[in-house]
Amino acid sequence: MAYRSPSWRPLGAPLPASMPRHLRAWIREPGSLTRRIRGIAGERFAFRRLGEGWALPAHDEVLGLALATGRYAWTREVWLGLGQTPQIFGRTVVPPDLVDGPLAGLKRLGDRPLGELIFGRHRLRRGALGVARLRPGDWLHERAQARTGMPATDELWARRSVFRVDERGLLVTEVFLVPWRLTEGKVGNERRD
Repeated sequence: MAYRSPSWRPLGAPLPASMPRHLRAWIREPGSLTRRIRGIAGERFAFRRLGEGWALPAHDEVLGLALATGRYAWTREVWLGLGQTPQIFGRTVVPPDLVDGPLAGLKRLGDRPLGELIFGRHRLRRGALGVARLRPGDWLHERAQARTGMPATDELWARRSVFRVDERGLLVTEVFLVPWRLTEGKVGNERRD
C-alpha cells in the first residue's frame, strides 16, 4: 500500500476549527514538550525510546530538511506520556553532517529525551512550527499508531519544526495521540496494560 505524505501548514495561520480545543495550547507550545509533560505528570512521566539508526527519511521529511533524495539520515523514534500510556509520538531526522559533527551526542542519548539536548547545552534555533492533520493512509498516522500501539483513530494532529545549528537543521516531529490524558493542572486516568 502506498502511503500519503501529510499536508503541513504554517502554525502562524489560524488553527483549523476541527482541531480539538484541548490540543491547541500544546500545538502552539514554543518550549520543550518534555518539560511541560514532566511538569504536569511529575513522577508518572514516562519516556520510551522505540528505535534509532540510519534510515531513508520520508518524502515530506526530505523536503522539510532540503535533503538530497536517497540520502540516509539518523532517525530516532520515541514516545512520551504517563506510566504505560503514550501521549506523544516523537520522530527526529538528523542529516549525517550534524550527527557526525556538532550533535554527535545524539547517538549517545540512549533512554534520555531529545529535549535535554535541544533545550539544554546546545544553542539550537527553532524554525517556524508547522501543523498537520493526520488521517489513515498518511504514513505518519500509520507509523505513530503502529509504533506506540495506541488504538486506531480517524485523525491525529502533529506539529514539526526544524532546529538549526550553523544553518544546518534537524527535523523534530511530534504526534499527539488519542486518547489524550494530559490537561493543565491534572492528569487523566492512564491505560492499564
